[in-house]
Amino acid sequence: MFANYREALLDRDFATACTLTAPETDRALIANLKKLKITVATCEAGFRWIYSPTRQGGAAAKLADEITRTTRVSKITVTGQSATIVWSAKLDGRRVTVSHTARRIGGQWQLVDVD
Repeated sequence: MFANYREALLDRDFATACTLTAPETDRALIANLKKLKITVATCEAGFRWIYSPTRQGGAAAKLADEITRTTRVSKITVTGQSATIVWSAKLDGRRVTVSHTARRIGGQWQLVDVD
């Protein structure tokens, strides 16, 4: 699931990426963009805005792609219907570690907002 999510983002297949995120993650994306005075109604629209090649010369998309391309999963712990994915990626030339949670919703693993 995590690999599929990364691949979907790199392919700009936001419909697929959004099927792999939990509803609260979608709501958080929309709310975070709203704080920036950006109004979007869906997860897909939020990703389209973030990855827009015209937004700041594509700087956000380049940064997101750098993170996505350099992601290395170091540990996955599954406890019942939830999981923790520990991964790292390069950000501004240094490797940063992140913990991401996922949970089973309707039989499918979905990502919950980054901790």
